[in-house]
Amino acid sequence: MVPHPLSTTKGEARPENGTLRTWPLALVLHGTDPQGLERAARALPVRTATQLPEWVVIGSESEYMGYGGILGAGWFDSDWGWNQAMSYLSVGT
Repeated sequence: MVPHPLSTTKGEARPENGTLRTWPLALVLHGTDPQGLERAARALPVRTATQLPEWVVIGSESEYMGYGGILGAGWFDSDWGWNQAMSYLSVGT
């Protein structure tokens, strides 16, 4: 999930008059081939309140390792950039 590219808001959720302001988000799914796109679609949760990182990179190893085939995962920082403390990338795969 990332901020929608056509959104005009910065993406801050702060209480205003007792309500929480929200902003439009976009879901991005990408695969380098049809099998990769299918793997990405299978990793999406089928119900709400499922704990997943904001971004995930899945390799072909997930065919036999399941979530053990994740090559990278993490969360964005407050400016929707790389968060060093909350992100992981597999090295050497």
